[in-house]
Amino acid sequence: VGFCPTGSPGMSIFSRCRVAAAVALILIILGGLGAAVWHIEYLHCKWFVICTLSIAVDCGRRMLPEERIVGGVDARQGSWPWQVSLQYDGVHQCGGSIISDRWIISAAHCFPERYRHVSRWRVLMGTIYNTPISKNVVIAEVKTVVYHSSYLPFVDANIDDNSRDIAVLALTKPLQLTDYIQPVCLPTYGHRLADGQMGTVTGWGNMEKLRYEKGGTDSCQGDSGGPFVASDVLSKTSRYRLLGVVSWGTGCAMAKKPGVYTRVSRFLPWISTAIRMYENSPGVHKMARAVTP
Repeated sequence: VGFCPTGSPGMSIFSRCRVAAAVALILIILGGLGAAVWHIEYLHCKWFVICTLSIAVDCGRRMLPEERIVGGVDARQGSWPWQVSLQYDGVHQCGGSIISDRWIISAAHCFPERYRHVSRWRVLMGTIYNTPISKNVVIAEVKTVVYHSSYLPFVDANIDDNSRDIAVLALTKPLQLTDYIQPVCLPTYGHRLADGQMGTVTGWGNMEKLRYEKGGTDSCQGDSGGPFVASDVLSKTSRYRLLGVVSWGTGCAMAKKPGVYTRVSRFLPWISTAIRMYENSPGVHKMARAVTP
């Protein structure tokens, strides 16, 4: 969570730093690490920086019983309730993940110049189909899109560097969470998969029904922007954390050509800053790096 070194000048008991650290500790005690949607906030206390938590909602839990199927097969309704379909003029373009009742995370490459009319975007959720045929489906309007301005293919199409492939979207209205619509937890700062730990990728991959792929399979076209998650037991209940955003790859499940994912834990400061700065700014925006308040 961070620290407040003793003996620092100006460090009174009610300093901004110590208050933030105390609040973070209380939140962990009351809700557990898994109950927190992690946003990294920079609070300057003289010569150092700390990280604090802000609680949004419970996250990373599937409300319906899990059905264990292995190897890139059809998912069942409600099994991955944070997965969404980002649609432009009613056509599926990318996947995405719910991280709070107002915010979705996806990939920057999903928003090239021809797709920057925010009023034409919709977010379809609550279903394993990317068409509105389920009774649990919700279609939400998009108010704001923020993508990383240092995603270099947008600067020069000839640049072969897909780093910083990340974006966040704000919805026009808060979501009503259900068994079929739930946020995924964000990772802790610097969070990595442990050796041998299994992760899961979900997406449509040129299909109309949500599939999930584990182990030796791969994400495909149509999965872009979607979640790569892994479960943990940092709190009392096993929860899923969003470790990666589907970015790019060569072909689909080709030998020695693994899919590439944006590591979410590296972009927590960027995500927090984007949400703070553009929460009330409709339209499409670009932002290069996290800034301190």
